[in-house]
Amino acid sequence: MRNVRIVRGRWLLLVLGVALAGLAVLLPSRARTLDDAGAIGAPVRGTIHVHTRRSDGSGTIDDVAAAAARAGLRFVVFSDHGDATRTPQPPAYRHGVLCIDAIEVATFAGHVLAIGLQGEAPYPLGGEPRDVIDDVARLGGMSVAAHPTSAKPALRWQDWSSRFDGLEWLNADSEWRDERPLTLLAALLTYPFRRAETLTSLLDRPGDVLARWDQLLRTRRVVGLAGADAHASMVNGEDNPYSDRSPIALPAYEQSFRTFSVAVPDVHLSGEAAADARLVVDAVRSGDLYTSIEGLAHPARLSFVARSGAEQAHSGQVLRVGGPVTLDVHTNAPAGARIVLIHDGQRAADANGSSLTYRTDSTSGFYRAEVYLRAKDAGNAVPWIVSNPIYLGEPAGASPPPFVASKESVLYRDGILGDVHGASAGASAASPADTWPSGWGIEASDKSRGVLDLARVNNEVRLVLQYTLGGTKDDSPWVALGTPAGADLPSFDHLTFRGRANRPMRIWVQFWRPVPTGNEYWRRSVYLDPVERDIVIPYSELVPSNATTPRVVPLTAIVSVQFVVDGVHTPLGESGQFWIGNVRYQR
Repeated sequence: MRNVRIVRGRWLLLVLGVALAGLAVLLPSRARTLDDAGAIGAPVRGTIHVHTRRSDGSGTIDDVAAAAARAGLRFVVFSDHGDATRTPQPPAYRHGVLCIDAIEVATFAGHVLAIGLQGEAPYPLGGEPRDVIDDVARLGGMSVAAHPTSAKPALRWQDWSSRFDGLEWLNADSEWRDERPLTLLAALLTYPFRRAETLTSLLDRPGDVLARWDQLLRTRRVVGLAGADAHASMVNGEDNPYSDRSPIALPAYEQSFRTFSVAVPDVHLSGEAAADARLVVDAVRSGDLYTSIEGLAHPARLSFVARSGAEQAHSGQVLRVGGPVTLDVHTNAPAGARIVLIHDGQRAADANGSSLTYRTDSTSGFYRAEVYLRAKDAGNAVPWIVSNPIYLGEPAGASPPPFVASKESVLYRDGILGDVHGASAGASAASPADTWPSGWGIEASDKSRGVLDLARVNNEVRLVLQYTLGGTKDDSPWVALGTPAGADLPSFDHLTFRGRANRPMRIWVQFWRPVPTGNEYWRRSVYLDPVERDIVIPYSELVPSNATTPRVVPLTAIVSVQFVVDGVHTPLGESGQFWIGNVRYQR
């Protein structure tokens, strides 16, 4: 019996030894501790894109702030899910960490971080990405396209033509989703022993997104940053965003914050929350920041400067070129590191070690820097540091030219507005059968109501739609004011009209055609408020309501033009009115 126990003990020791040896092989390298490079100023480090119990995170704001403090961060930008109708909480210091409230808005083609909003939105933000981005700008905020590499289609950013202000070139939540099951299993085994390093081992160089960013930078300014997308939860998420169940708090907030951070080098915090929040948000908005992967090495320091004559510029700034340009990159990188300087998306220069100096006669374009801890990783692994660009002059497409019509349809022709001067005032309808003699009519969902009236503005006729959205969210309530499209539509490429509303709101302009299964339509959302203005909609900006519908509008098949209020931008039960007139086609 004694011999059996000895044999079993030896087998257990052998198994334990093999397990420890296997774990030693799997363990990622410890993060390197570097000199703090006193010659390069220490930045203010923080994290952007963090969720709490207000949406699908596991911790409170106070929990997150305490974790950030333990990780050595100075600020956190929260981004709980919502539609921006909640007033942002004022900036505050908790555990010595500046807490800045932002929001993550879901659109039809990805998610947008809205940072620096000046108050709540007057209506729910949502719908097409370009509309959310437009609304965020109107509210004084910065829009950031979130998790563009996500393996989940509902999360992945898809609208690259919209003019967002920033882009998450790296998103932690996306990085683990594309890993193989065995890789994730190995990470679960090593996480208890080297937590931040294990999370870092899941990071890859997102070459597609960096290439997209470079492409965008050729035409306009776009800020690049890394989003923590921290939830500290493996239970809650996109499929169950507001669960009260106790989540598995993995990875923990603190370890997420120790993996990477964003650094603003030219900000000095005073301890006054409102003023400091403005400094941080302004720095992020301008692109005066860089990303560093602390799970590889810390602390990370970067100085990136371009000079031409007496002029000089830092990340996010425009250099006025008056002769040859010199770019200097300085870091506290260890021996064996490599710095890569990128010009207009192409490698312009590289150097081993902690610094790089490059001289050029370029007078346009952008430069940005990537730093790798090992020369052999350059361009292959996730960079240790990624700067934001310095621009030589404004990008060529920074300000698109306004549309000027060369020809337009005759007003009040072919049913576009019809002869409304003789129509009776006041009409309501709940079906297409109830139409005006002019061809205009109202349709509405079962529990919604629309009333049509006439008004005169500066001796011009306006149609006035009074609406009430009724029913539940599942009813998808709507009210539509429509008219036959008319014969002129295919001969032009823009629809224009004059419009206003009794309060800030959004309505859809839709082109409808009949199909065997009912109707399909192409849509564009427009903003209205009490100030009347001309609205110009290129046909090319109309998008299909169904993913299987062709992208290009079949103009000859369109039978009606509709102006629609629905639950995407209008709260259930809300009543209001809007005016439209001077409707015409242009090219």
